[in-house]
Amino acid sequence: MLIFLEHILILIVSILFCLQKELSKKDLCLFISIQITAAILGTIFANYIFGLSIVEISSNIRSGTNIYISEVFASFGLLMVILLSKVGGKNIVAFNVGIYITAAIIFTSSASFANPAVSIARIFTESFAGINPSTVIFFIGSQVIGMFGAYFLYNRLFKTK
Repeated sequence: MLIFLEHILILIVSILFCLQKELSKKDLCLFISIQITAAILGTIFANYIFGLSIVEISSNIRSGTNIYISEVFASFGLLMVILLSKVGGKNIVAFNVGIYITAAIIFTSSASFANPAVSIARIFTESFAGINPSTVIFFIGSQVIGMFGAYFLYNRLFKTK
C-alpha cells in the first residue's frame, strides 16, 4: 500500500482524495483511524512534556461566526494548495503546505486548525491550544465545507480530464 504523507497528516486530504477516486474507502478508514489516534497521542505526549496533566478536557471555548468562516477559508486554501501543488507532474506539496500553514496561522482568526483530527485531539489539552468539546463539531463542519469548496472549484477549473 502506498502511503502519502499528506494522508497521514491531514484527514480532510484523505477524504478529498477518496472523493477524487485516488484513495480507496478501505484506505480512507485506515487513515482516519491512524490520524485521530496519532493526533490524540501527540496531544497526550505534548501535555506530558510540558508538565501538564496527561489528559485534560479543554475549557477553551472557541466560537463565533468569524472563527468558523476563517476555518472554512483555511481548510479551502490548504486543500487548493495541495491539489495545485501536484498539477503538471510537480510534487512540491510539502514545501507549499508548510508555507501556507505558517501564513494561515497568522492570517486566520481560527488559528487554522484545518484538520478534523487535530480539532478532536485539541479537546484533550487545557493549554492555550485546547478547544472545548462543545465547539469541535463546528470546526469540523467548517473544515468539511472548505473541503467541498476546494473539491468543486478544483474539479471545475483545474482538473484535466
